Amino acid sequence: MTETGANRYSYQAGAPLNLENLSGMRKGRAFTLVEVMIVVLIMGALMAVVMPSLTKARQRASETKLRADLEALRRAYEACKVDTLGVGPPSIEALASANPPSWGWVDLGTGRGWIQRPIEAGHWNGPYIRQMPVSRVPGVSFTYNSNIGRETNQSPIWLSSGSISIDGTPYNTW
Repeated sequence: MTETGANRYSYQAGAPLNLENLSGMRKGRAFTLVEVMIVVLIMGALMAVVMPSLTKARQRASETKLRADLEALRRAYEACKVDTLGVGPPSIEALASANPPSWGWVDLGTGRGWIQRPIEAGHWNGPYIRQMPVSRVPGVSFTYNSNIGRETNQSPIWLSSGSISIDGTPYNTW
């Protein structure tokens, strides 16, 4: 009885199992160690070329989000100052609160810094941001200093880091 293609791999109850026919592989068709090593080396070389560009793309995406979060915090701060009649929040975390803080900072325009003033509940329209953003860039965090007066022409919210961004500008100058 000859085997045909249809029942070549079939199994009948009680008959001995022919493992050579079931495997579909002939002897001598396995990969050698040298072939496997060459494939691993080629894959390693490709990864060495691709990984730096992926790392740079991830860093650029993190910095883009960081810049957007910084601008959102600055807009929220300005909106808060408009609503509270010139009184800035006591901290940037207060911008994410629905409840008004009891006090805030106000610049008297004398160049001598800011003083504390109460914030009236009727003037607080917070939260000004949904939640406080978190920096994904290592070593960079959001900083708030209400003592920056109008004469410096700086935002009181900036990034605290001496590191340099991927485009070559220091984070603390954004």
